[in-house]
Amino acid sequence: MYSSNPLTLLFSILIVFGIIALVLLQNPILSCAVISSLIISCCKPYAHLSFTKFHEQRIPTMKPQYLKVTILAILLYIFTSPGAMADYEGCEYKRQQLEHQLEYALSYNNAHRVAGLQSALRRINEYCTDKRLLTRKENKVAEKQRKVTERLRELEQVRASGKQEKIMNKQAKLDEAREELAEARRELPSRPVQ
Repeated sequence: MYSSNPLTLLFSILIVFGIIALVLLQNPILSCAVISSLIISCCKPYAHLSFTKFHEQRIPTMKPQYLKVTILAILLYIFTSPGAMADYEGCEYKRQQLEHQLEYALSYNNAHRVAGLQSALRRINEYCTDKRLLTRKENKVAEKQRKVTERLRELEQVRASGKQEKIMNKQAKLDEAREELAEARRELPSRPVQ
């Protein structure tokens, strides 16, 4: 039965509540928040176990069918979390990330972390606007574009000299600058900011 195996009961409850959250809330962000809170709260009783004394606790192992369901649920959670957070950008995304970290710090009574996160959250609520954030990201893209242009000019100058080692070094720097530019462009929002 379930009572003889605490891990099976724990993960079964986690799976059931996760599915209920996904169905009822119909909001992947809220569902992920519920599931992550469940994982944290379910794992707290086992947090005090050390690896050296874990074998002394005599916790029975899971049956194979429960293990398969548990692994499937964990994989489902892992693959749905990033997709759920991908819809949000800008200040709202920053705010949600800070609130999630704040919940975690509160659950572990970390007063210094809570104070710092509350201060950061106040600053975001007071100063962060999506237009200001967009302007910063556009400036970063422009800066990276200037860097690529400069690296390209340097490479052309070195090619005129004909020294292979210097050409390879400048080509590597140009490739790195292009990667930074691509990363900065990926940070730009996919939809226009109002």
